[in-house]
Amino acid sequence: MKLVVFGGTGRIGRQVVSRALAHGHTVVAVSRHPRTTAPTHQRLTTAVADVLDADSLPEPLASAGAVIFAVGLPGQSSTVVRSVGIVQVAKVMQDSGVARLVAVSPSAAFISPRAPLTRRLWLRYFVHKVYRNPFLDAERMEDELRHSKLDWSVIRGPALRDGLPTGRYRVVPDGLVSRERPVSIEDFADYIVTRTVDPAAHHDIVTVTGR
Repeated sequence: MKLVVFGGTGRIGRQVVSRALAHGHTVVAVSRHPRTTAPTHQRLTTAVADVLDADSLPEPLASAGAVIFAVGLPGQSSTVVRSVGIVQVAKVMQDSGVARLVAVSPSAAFISPRAPLTRRLWLRYFVHKVYRNPFLDAERMEDELRHSKLDWSVIRGPALRDGLPTGRYRVVPDGLVSRERPVSIEDFADYIVTRTVDPAAHHDIVTVTGR
């Protein structure tokens, strides 16, 4: 399948591209800035596009089988890159006849009612105050997807650690997360690719957490 990865040069996106190639897919890695090195795989191409600029999106989305939206900005600044970007990408996807979209979202932006009280308090009164702006952007992104006509899924991720894949993680439906543990970034990326091409996965929100 041809997978288009927005944010394909970011920390998560790079691993998604790598795992997609390992699974035999053709990949277009999209970023806002041109790469200084040429693609190193025969099934990988790079494209320069900005999710906030709809005119730049039709070319990389042409003939895509599915789209992975792994866009985000580091830090605590106010941003609309996820919420406005998803609207632009969704519109061009519909115009191009591409239906399947998987978006990556930070799990800490959403407080599970099943989480321990200490975690809920820590998230609400500390983490959400520090990261209020990017978390609001993630919430709006998910809301935009719920109202879209796409075949969408959202995959929320916890703290990600570097290291080799372990295969030791759990996938929990929305609202049922009790405890979250760090996950290998390669495990997380591998699951994103697997979920994207799963014909049974649609209109769902899951959280990936370590065991």
